[in-house]
Amino acid sequence: MIPGNPYTLQFFKYPDSLHWRHEGYVLGEDEFGVWIGCRKGDVAQRGTEPARRISGNQVHLVPRDDWWVLTYAPHHPKATHWIDISTPARFESTRVTTIDLDLDVVRTPDGRVVIDDEDEFAEHQVHLGYPPEFIENAERATREMNEALAEMREPFGTVARSWLDRVEE
Repeated sequence: MIPGNPYTLQFFKYPDSLHWRHEGYVLGEDEFGVWIGCRKGDVAQRGTEPARRISGNQVHLVPRDDWWVLTYAPHHPKATHWIDISTPARFESTRVTTIDLDLDVVRTPDGRVVIDDEDEFAEHQVHLGYPPEFIENAERATREMNEALAEMREPFGTVARSWLDRVEE
């Protein structure tokens, strides 16, 4: 991946329906993973809904081998940090894909950290037939990310902020 090149982040719902698509560009990579920048006005699309423009700069951190993806958007009114619990990402030349496993760990603008969509995760285990490996890793990643985000361990603090500062207007 070459910094500055356009790059797409896609989340699917198990087994293969598009859930979210974010258009951005490669910022770079560090020990935490690949950072994708999105500028105010870039495209985000939920499933088959009409595409929309994001309201402010944000960054996505996609770890190479972990069961989560971070969206850091400090301007967002509902969540400054949004950790999607998902399968390890598959990196390709112009896009990265992952399967969203419903659970989210969210930090609100007032600093609260909450786990979201536990009911959806429980329901999808049965209705969609999540493999046991998905369930075990999603539950483990949720616990770890809840603790890490509550403590603002890196990369959720100054590291995320420094990558966001690199997003060009």
